[in-house]
Amino acid sequence: MPLELEHVHHLSRRHGDTVLLRKWSQLDPLEPVCELINSVYSKAEEGIWRSDKKRITRNEFIFKQKKGQTILAYVGKELAGTIYLTIQDSVVRFEQLAVLPHFRERGIGSLLVAEVEKISRELSVESIKFELLVPVGWRHLGKERVKNWYKSRGYKAFGKQSVRALCQDDVKFLVAPAEFLLWEKTHDRT
Repeated sequence: MPLELEHVHHLSRRHGDTVLLRKWSQLDPLEPVCELINSVYSKAEEGIWRSDKKRITRNEFIFKQKKGQTILAYVGKELAGTIYLTIQDSVVRFEQLAVLPHFRERGIGSLLVAEVEKISRELSVESIKFELLVPVGWRHLGKERVKNWYKSRGYKAFGKQSVRALCQDDVKFLVAPAEFLLWEKTHDRT
């Protein structure tokens, strides 16, 4: 399903940034997108995965574009963030929300998630879902912050799934027991 995502958003005056959200195209270089995702997740999931675990490879990224769409966030000419989404069976699913550290606290992650929410409303889908990897048996402070951030946006955890069930080939990269928390936000139909 083609997604028309050419939108420009202005962030708070405090930062004075103009953020362009647009869909990834085959004319865009792959390396900066994969590097952004891998660098953000290597820090965000430190202590869960082995340090040599890549969150996405070039081939995986290309394959994913056949099933869904990656939205890129640019501040000026610099790639600042990304999110990947798919639409299937009245559900929008997203993953790989990543914002470079020096662009955090500027609302870029919120803009990317808001764009996914806007698309879901425009397509009249029932809900938005995603999985959040968390350790089992200990608290990861970064993951706790992320869980609270999603709660503040109206998302609710509704279940758990094993890493083996969602990405069996990656289990060998775990350095600590982990599972995926399943999250959802449904649209108010009133």
